[in-house]
Amino acid sequence: MELLTGTPYLVDDARASRVLQTVRRIDDEVRLLRLGGSLDEMTLARLRREWGVQSVHESAAIEGNRLTLRETEIAIQRGITISGKPPEDSSEVQNLHEALEYLEKIAGAGAPITQWEIREIQSLVLGRTGDSGAYRQVEVEITNSPHKPPHPIKVPEQMDDYARWLASATDLPVPLLAAVSHAWLVHIHPFRDGNGRTARAILNLQLIRAGYPIVIIRRKDRERYYEALRASDEGDITLLLELIVERIQDSLRQIDLARKEVTGLSLALQKVREQDERRYRMWADALRLFRSTFEDLAKQIESSSDISVSLQPYELPSLEDFARLHSRDSSGNAWFLKLQLERQMIERSILLWIGYSSDRINAKLKLSQPIPAIKLSVRNPNPPPGWIEVGPDFPSRAREFLYHEGTFYRFEGDDDRPPSSSLSVVAIISGFLTELVEGWFLGRITETGVPLDLGGHSRA
Repeated sequence: MELLTGTPYLVDDARASRVLQTVRRIDDEVRLLRLGGSLDEMTLARLRREWGVQSVHESAAIEGNRLTLRETEIAIQRGITISGKPPEDSSEVQNLHEALEYLEKIAGAGAPITQWEIREIQSLVLGRTGDSGAYRQVEVEITNSPHKPPHPIKVPEQMDDYARWLASATDLPVPLLAAVSHAWLVHIHPFRDGNGRTARAILNLQLIRAGYPIVIIRRKDRERYYEALRASDEGDITLLLELIVERIQDSLRQIDLARKEVTGLSLALQKVREQDERRYRMWADALRLFRSTFEDLAKQIESSSDISVSLQPYELPSLEDFARLHSRDSSGNAWFLKLQLERQMIERSILLWIGYSSDRINAKLKLSQPIPAIKLSVRNPNPPPGWIEVGPDFPSRAREFLYHEGTFYRFEGDDDRPPSSSLSVVAIISGFLTELVEGWFLGRITETGVPLDLGGHSRA
């Protein structure tokens, strides 16, 4: 892909074409937003405040910060240390907020980002202590990543290459520029600490200098985000670009909602929080039960056959995401669990993700509004996107699972069958997994002479 010449990243032409189609649609939306009139100052101030607190909270949470969203807001607005939490958590969000304020000050420059600005942002992120703002003089490792950052003696040279490319990439589509600038900085890992927080700040600086809204990579995205960074370390920028594009679309939707409801935006969220906390906790507990049962039964496949099983869980959506899904706001979507089955070089994968329930399900359950549902996707043989809706060749008729008023449901394809609700969660999941194994590996697991039996499931 010629657009990425001079970077460590490659995308084949077919994938590049599809990625850029999505990016161009985002460009068009941003242009329409800027041409369609501005929000009133009160709403703009509210959005900046909410985005600022959310951005700081989520960026810190990705690194393990334990403050809640409300505690983050208090620590920032009052400049205090939250009792009952480690003092460094309060300092971290206060430093991040100062760095975000600095981004707003330099956002209007309209020039490529410089090494001096990167060092200044990292210094603010760490609170101007120790060797903040200086390139590292020691070797470092990245937690949960096989990538080995360059030796410290090579950091200045690689940062020079990085800065030269930033200065030359004036014609690159903005989301792609933001994705590359983020991934490349994390790959170099030029500082002893604060590299991820600095890279996410640089990502947003690229966006706001181009007139885009900031993006918030949320705690629920953490494992997906780390997977995307690991892929970028191997040269594939597509997964990170897809995540950034989705989060840009989330921000654009939030702006659109603010236009429609100029007043009461924060009040509405607060009311949802007060009314739905108990319902959310019950739903989250049910989803944890579903996931743990799924993981246990999937591991039984591995222990009772020669099929290799790989599982990747993801963070559950937050209370705010739960409320968004009830309002058909897809920014509440989240990855839930990824399953990979492999035997003798034959590999099959499925992604379970959380979105809002379909109109068909809403009608069958007589719901006045959608509710969160577990949906199914399989790998796209021609990405992007990396995952697509299951098709008619999928070995199970199941299409969605959900929990509602104490009951788990399994919904099948577009037909008039009632949802399966009389079975236990063990029976629902074991039946589903058995269908996957029989459909994907039929005739291949019978060599042991032992039929697969996960328990709790019978076939008519």
